[in-house]
Amino acid sequence: MSEKEQAKKTILNKDDISIQDLSFEQIDSIIKGLSLHKENMLQKSLTSDNLEDIVKAQTYLEKNKKPAKSPNIKTSLFVPDEAAYHTGNGYKENYSGVPFEVLQRMGNIPIVYSIVKTRLDQIKNFLEFSNDEQKAGYTITKKRGLFDDKEKELSSADKNKIEYIVNYLEYGGRGGKWDDGEDLTEFISKIVKDSLTVDQATAEIIRDKKGELYKHVAVDGSTIRLLDSEDQRFQDQFKGMEINGFLPKYAQVWNNNIVTNPITNQPVIYYPWELMYGVRNKSTNIRQNGYGVSELEAGIELVTWILWGMQYNGNFFKQGSQPKGFINLKNGEMNNSILNEFRQAWRQMMTGVNNSHRIPVFEGVDLEWIDLQKSNRDMEFQSWNEFLIVMFCSMYTIDPSELGFHFKNQKDMFGQEGQRERLDHSRKKGLVPLLKFIQKLINKYIVNFLIHSSP
Repeated sequence: MSEKEQAKKTILNKDDISIQDLSFEQIDSIIKGLSLHKENMLQKSLTSDNLEDIVKAQTYLEKNKKPAKSPNIKTSLFVPDEAAYHTGNGYKENYSGVPFEVLQRMGNIPIVYSIVKTRLDQIKNFLEFSNDEQKAGYTITKKRGLFDDKEKELSSADKNKIEYIVNYLEYGGRGGKWDDGEDLTEFISKIVKDSLTVDQATAEIIRDKKGELYKHVAVDGSTIRLLDSEDQRFQDQFKGMEINGFLPKYAQVWNNNIVTNPITNQPVIYYPWELMYGVRNKSTNIRQNGYGVSELEAGIELVTWILWGMQYNGNFFKQGSQPKGFINLKNGEMNNSILNEFRQAWRQMMTGVNNSHRIPVFEGVDLEWIDLQKSNRDMEFQSWNEFLIVMFCSMYTIDPSELGFHFKNQKDMFGQEGQRERLDHSRKKGLVPLLKFIQKLINKYIVNFLIHSSP
């Protein structure tokens, strides 16, 4: 008797026995028999002449298909000695960088706010759908192969799909303009601002019961952390949370604890398909623990010096005094009566337009004029402030003239002859990469999924 027949006989003979009475060996035999029976059914259905049986078998296999797990790597991608001082909160911290909360507050500093707002205003010009290549905007085209020379013609179905995707992006979801989704301008403004301050552009991707995209909502990038599930040393803590071969990857954190959803009372964690996560400045620096490095973090000393300069000038106008000079009366025995007469005579001879450039003459008074404006420190201070602004703007690859700063030696600083050339150079160097970053995020997390959903 074959192994398959023996397993089938074992199953049939146990129909009148309670499952609690079965031994381990009998249970193993039943499981093995069912597995063989399922394989036989699938093979029979796939080779059947009945199209319906073939479709059912293929649908079952596709539905239960699990992605192959990638082999483990040898290299440690996170802080190697983290286990020694691991907090046990379940997520990764950035041990070398500036806290996200500090970077977020720095985003309200005038020079930083001006840079971010300028880039946002420029990006908004590209958030309207257009098929005109000469007009600023975005478009959706059919993907071409690597070796296709010409763009493929769009069918009626393709045009309907593109219109469906555009409407989804414009309204921030399938619920329409009166739903609580975010329109394209609002959504992009939020994630780009987070990207330019904390270098984390994040959004929750919400799906319906069929698994199709329903809407997306921008999430505060400063609250998102990488879970320990990304680290092989701590993956055992997430056993039982695997879905289709994937573990949760991100979490929302507040006050050093993972946030709890007030409705479900479950921790707010995200699987890879539930959260848009974009980092522009990735690094192999192991002390970053998997996080990026924002321009604010790299230029924190420049920001500090700019703030000191602003505070210095602010305090001067608030409580300081800097006269052109003062008069020293050398006669130490002069009484108040003579001193008051001198003050009155000075005002009569020197105040008013008619007394401009008039030379005062006094008799019997020993005077000394002390000049306080002989140094060039003001010019040195101005050059220092200009240098700081230029250096900080270079961190964001933006020309200071885009913010309204016009320096005399601007041509020497940037190597561009005219204003138009400098602006074009600045936008190609700073704005275009930012637009490509947004394009990559939208394609990866939204458009690629909308292509396969029904309009």
